[in-house]
Amino acid sequence: MSTKKIAILTISVIIFSIIIYVGYSNWWANADYFHNKATNFEEKSLHAQAFKNHLKAAAKGSLKSQYQLANYYQNGLAGEIDHNKAVAYTVSAAGQGHKEAQFDLGLRYESGRDLPMDLVAARAWFTKSADQMFAPAAHNLAVMDALGLGQTVSLDQAVSFWEKAANLNLPPSQYYLAAALIQGRGVSQNTSAGATWCLRAAQAGYGPAQYLMGLLYTTGIGVEADQAQAASWFLKAREQGILDVDYGFYLVDNSGQIIKTPKVVPGASHEAP
Repeated sequence: MSTKKIAILTISVIIFSIIIYVGYSNWWANADYFHNKATNFEEKSLHAQAFKNHLKAAAKGSLKSQYQLANYYQNGLAGEIDHNKAVAYTVSAAGQGHKEAQFDLGLRYESGRDLPMDLVAARAWFTKSADQMFAPAAHNLAVMDALGLGQTVSLDQAVSFWEKAANLNLPPSQYYLAAALIQGRGVSQNTSAGATWCLRAAQAGYGPAQYLMGLLYTTGIGVEADQAQAASWFLKAREQGILDVDYGFYLVDNSGQIIKTPKVVPGASHEAP
């Protein structure tokens, strides 16, 4: 065989090996592989490339990527806004047990965002998410119970859910639990325990809890009166724009941040903490 033919054959074998290797590697690349690639692109703010890899990961069954694709389509992170696809990916991930997708689906049903408002469905999805120890879902169930959204008012049940979320370190829930304990609403009054929970939320930077700590130190409720401490907490609250007790019960988003739309239901109790 001539040297030229040997060279051609060698190159052909190398090319064929590369094709086989690339195809084999891509075939064996699992959902986590593509999801991790997408995450790496996101860290570099390369959303178009991240989006493509999320699509591959989602097609291979990644619930995390399905959930991310819902966010991409909802907010147009890769250019295209398609609320129908956002809902479809949310439903898919939620139905397969993704707790954040379950929470988001509950929030969609509660608010009527891209889906018909359905408080029963909202509660069902929040419950599935809370069962997986997702604190914002437990908090929102508490708010629904406290205000009678989709069912009769149940402060006892609300306190139970707030306690669950509070133990998962969600400051808004710690604050509402503190208020319930201090006032004896839905639970036996225990001002000392209430002050302890309020302090945890205040130390985490939650403004309403900081303001309430100012009130507690001013009046000596649950703590020993200390005007210097009161002034310090009032200042911290004021720096966040909190100048008074807020009378609203608020849902939270999936990061635990308050959604500033107070939920008010005729006949429900809306006493200030």
